[in-house]
Amino acid sequence: MTLLPASDRNLSEGFATYCRQPFFFPLIGAVLSEKQQGIVFADSARFPKNWYVEHKFGFAQIFGESSNEFYDDLQRYLFIEKKFNAVKVRLYGTDAPTFLQQAKCLLSERQRFILDRALFERKIKAQIKNNSLSFLEVSSNNIEVIEKHFGVTTRFWSNSEDFIKYGRSVVALLNGSVAAICYAAAEVKSNLEIDVFTLPVFRGKGIAHATVIEFLNRSLRDGFEPLWDCFTNNVSSLALCNSVGFIPEGKPYPFFTIEK
Repeated sequence: MTLLPASDRNLSEGFATYCRQPFFFPLIGAVLSEKQQGIVFADSARFPKNWYVEHKFGFAQIFGESSNEFYDDLQRYLFIEKKFNAVKVRLYGTDAPTFLQQAKCLLSERQRFILDRALFERKIKAQIKNNSLSFLEVSSNNIEVIEKHFGVTTRFWSNSEDFIKYGRSVVALLNGSVAAICYAAAEVKSNLEIDVFTLPVFRGKGIAHATVIEFLNRSLRDGFEPLWDCFTNNVSSLALCNSVGFIPEGKPYPFFTIEK
């Protein structure tokens, strides 16, 4: 198996191939397009047909043509050598090889959601305005405060500068106190991968709902397409995405968590 350096022209070929896949995840596309950090393996340095992409946070995906030799190398990397840098690999199993299906690792289900624009518009009209709630955009002037409260600025993005520039973050303030954040964990081809977090003391007050709607309004206005993806047993995330107008795209897919 060949590790492709970021400067290799095959990386752009891998991105083009990935864009044609039925399951496209911005976090994976962000690594292939060099917007975020990670590693890329392929079966050939010159004419790759099989790919494994791993985001620095651990999200990963396999795509391309089937290859037993490539799968053998991946199995050794993931389950024997365990040389991945993240604490654990979080593998989208949308086209899982046999070795993954038989492996001893945590198997769960996730669901991809897309925004129903008409439903979203109806949700906006039904929204009850909270006069105690205001919104703050993240900038170099407040990034340290945001990081102190949420600890997310470099979870997916390479540095705080990229988080400010590409994260499109919306921070909710309740009576002037930082309460919640909604931001893009990744942005590729105008697709945004949504992440949202509410501080524990402010949960159950509808703040996440209002914050996501504000994020969606700004993103749609600027021509972006927000995506939502979560575990099928994450009741709060499922309720939140449904409450703002997201609907399932296809069926749930298998998701493999591989610990070091």
